[in-house]
Amino acid sequence: MKKLLLTVLACATATLQAAPLPAGDARSFAMGGTGTAASHPNAAAILNPALMSLPQPPSRDNFGLSLQVGAIVAADNELVDDVDAFQNSNVWDKLDQAIQDFNNLNDGSPTKAQIDAALDKVIAAGEEADRLLLQIDRDALRADLQGSLALVIPRGQGISFGVFADTSVEASGIARYEDSPLIRSIISTAKDIQNNTKPSSTDLADLGSTPQSNGEALVLALTEVGFALSRPVTLGGQTWYLGASPKVLNIRTFDYKADVNTFDDSDFDANDYESNTSTFNLDLGAARTFGPDGDVVVGFSVKNLIPKDVETKRGRKVSIDPVARVGVALNRATWTVTGDLELLKTKRAGFEGDKQYLRLGAEWAPVTWFALRAGVAHNLASDNSESDSIASTTQGTAGLAFSVLGMGLDITGAMSDKDVGGSVQLTAVY
Repeated sequence: MKKLLLTVLACATATLQAAPLPAGDARSFAMGGTGTAASHPNAAAILNPALMSLPQPPSRDNFGLSLQVGAIVAADNELVDDVDAFQNSNVWDKLDQAIQDFNNLNDGSPTKAQIDAALDKVIAAGEEADRLLLQIDRDALRADLQGSLALVIPRGQGISFGVFADTSVEASGIARYEDSPLIRSIISTAKDIQNNTKPSSTDLADLGSTPQSNGEALVLALTEVGFALSRPVTLGGQTWYLGASPKVLNIRTFDYKADVNTFDDSDFDANDYESNTSTFNLDLGAARTFGPDGDVVVGFSVKNLIPKDVETKRGRKVSIDPVARVGVALNRATWTVTGDLELLKTKRAGFEGDKQYLRLGAEWAPVTWFALRAGVAHNLASDNSESDSIASTTQGTAGLAFSVLGMGLDITGAMSDKDVGGSVQLTAVY
C-alpha cells in the first residue's frame, strides 16, 4: 500500500512539475475560497478576469505578480497500516491452503480428529481474513494539490491584461472489502460440519487465488495556461466590468485498480494507467459596483465554459464541466467581507462526494503592511461520498499577510473534521 501511495503522489508531483509553475490564491483561500467579487487584480486573472479592471488604490494599480502553492489532505489514519497488515499476514493464501487441505481429506478416509483439525485451520484463517479486510473496507485518502503563477497589468480606464499558469491535482484512493459473502459462507459451512449439521464429506467453496477485494486510485490533474483581458463597458448608462480568459487546458488522468494482494506489485508501471489530452477552453467574468463610493461589488464568473469529457485508461468517464459562481463583496478602508455561491453542482471525479460550495470570508487590514483573514466553506452537495473519511463538509480557513515595499508574503491554513491544508504565496504589487 505504501508503494501505491508513493506512486499516486509521484504522479501528482510530476504533473505539477510539468506545468509552467505550480494553482489558486492564498488571500482568497484564507477567506473561505471566495474571490468572485473580492479578488485583487493579480488573482483575478484566474478567479474572475473582470475584476482586473476595477478601480484600484495607488499601491496596486500598475503591476501585480504572484506565485502560490497549496495542498489539502484527507485520509483515514489507519489506511496504510491496515492494508499492510493484510498483505503481510498472507492470510489469503493461508485460508486458500486450509480449504484445499480440508477438501483433499475427502479423497481418503480421514478420522474425526483430522477433520476437526483441518476445519479449525479454515475457521481461524477465515476469521482473521474477515477481521483484517473489515478494517480496510472503505478506508480512503484524498490529496488536493494546487499551484499558480500570474502576472497582471491593470488599467482602470483601458484594457487590463494578464497571463497565468495554473495547475490543480485531485488524487484519491480507496480500499474495498468485496469478499465478505464468500468468506463468511466458508466459515459458516466449516462450523456446520464441525457441529454435524452438514456431512463431513461436504467440500468447502473454492476461495480462488485472487481476492475480489480491491484498492483503487484516481488522479485528475488540470493544467491551464492562458491570458486574461478585461475592460469597463457602459451599458444602459451603467458601468460594467467584463473579462475573458482564453486558455489551453491540459487534462491528465491516472486510473489504477487491483486486488488487495497485488495493487502495489513491484512490476507496477504508472504509464500503463495514465492518459493525457489537451483542449481549448474559456473563462468569463463580469462585475459591477454599487454605492456612492463603489464599495459594493457584485461579480459573476464561469470557469471552463466549454464542457469536456475524457476517458481514463480503464474506461472511466471524467467530466470537466463549467463552474458558475456569483459573489458579493463590501469593501471599506480597513476591512472587506465577501461571499460566493457556486450555482452548479460539480460531479465527483474520485471517491468523495459531489461539490457545490457556499463560501464566506473577511479581511481586516488595520495597517498597510499587515492583514488578518478568515473564512468558511460549506459543501451543499456532500451526500454521496463512497467513504465518510474523505467527504467534503464544512471547512474553516484563516491567514496572515505581510508586505514591505510592494513585496508580500501570504500564509493560509485550512481545517475541517476530515482534512487539513495550507497555502503560501509570494507577491509583488506596484
